[in-house]
Amino acid sequence: MIELIGGCWSTQVCGTAARLGIPEIIAHGPRSAAAVAAEVGCPEEPVRRLLRGMCSLGLAAQGEDGDFSLTGKGDFLRPGAAGSLHGLALAWTTRNSIHASELAVVDLARR
Repeated sequence: MIELIGGCWSTQVCGTAARLGIPEIIAHGPRSAAAVAAEVGCPEEPVRRLLRGMCSLGLAAQGEDGDFSLTGKGDFLRPGAAGSLHGLALAWTTRNSIHASELAVVDLARR
């Protein structure tokens, strides 16, 4: 039930990672959270949490040294990857698309 209630967090992890370009950054080899944060211009701790969220979804992997690398599943968030879902991740995490999906759920609930 928790997954149903909080399922939107996985959409937000995908969209935020795609928007910041994190899949591109970690696609070329393991990187520390500090290095990724510096490259995207964000504080390290929130980026570390985002990277760990990506790991929990199978989009990234964390090595024994703490560095993060992209998985095959995560490669779909890269804009130039074959079969890329980068645009979809962005589209589903914009304010308008979230509002539209909320309205659709309310509409279905009323039926």
